[in-house]
Amino acid sequence: MTPLQQEYLGISKGIVSILDNIKENVEQYPDYLGWLDLKSPLLGEPEILFVGINPGPGRFILWNRNNWDGKAKRLLDPSKKLIPEDFPCLWRSRLQWFAFDNARKKGEWWDLTKEKRNHYPYYMCELLVRIYRHEFPATTTTRQELTEIIEKRVMDTNLFPMSTQNIQGLNSIIRKHDKENHSGVRDICHKHIRDLVKLTKPRCVVLLGAAVYHELSNDLKEMAIPFYCVNRQLGWHSEQNIKRMADDIYDLIHKSKSK
Repeated sequence: MTPLQQEYLGISKGIVSILDNIKENVEQYPDYLGWLDLKSPLLGEPEILFVGINPGPGRFILWNRNNWDGKAKRLLDPSKKLIPEDFPCLWRSRLQWFAFDNARKKGEWWDLTKEKRNHYPYYMCELLVRIYRHEFPATTTTRQELTEIIEKRVMDTNLFPMSTQNIQGLNSIIRKHDKENHSGVRDICHKHIRDLVKLTKPRCVVLLGAAVYHELSNDLKEMAIPFYCVNRQLGWHSEQNIKRMADDIYDLIHKSKSK
């Protein structure tokens, strides 16, 4: 384990306490589908740290599909032990948007012969390509080669690591946890992100959606961290919007480099 990974475990004690509480009373949290903190390799000084609000149900659905025996499952086994890979997610070898059979059906994200599978990872891959094509044009760097470059420069995580079907499910978990344990999930998770930013020192933070913007914008302003919000409801509707967001994020990265 690297020193950076050891420090990450140190700053994660707060969010681990939330996970432990959920595991002890999992039957009280019907909206809880699993746990996912880091969705990429842990990096020092990444150019971009992406932060979403919380993991959606995609991984839960995939796990059920691959382990189906006629009964719906969650990401906890009957003995309440975590299925390997849930926490800590320190051994992630790649950015999850780039995973095989994620953005494209039975294919790599860069394989244009494969049809789209999931719109969200597909558009995030396209956004990243647009950002890094400023520096690595298609005439010199293939999409496959671009994968390795991006994965050395980009991190992805969530403010709240609890996976749910929707935001209503997340809010239900937060309310139940805080009532039962007399501790604030929001305070713990906000502190975790602030500590993660201090630990990894990203050039900029990109907030994925209005919900996480309303949660974290004040924290980032107080820390004087350059940040940008991707409006997912408006941003994916055209190539022009994706290009505009990519240009804005690229400019933010290089303004922070010049300081």
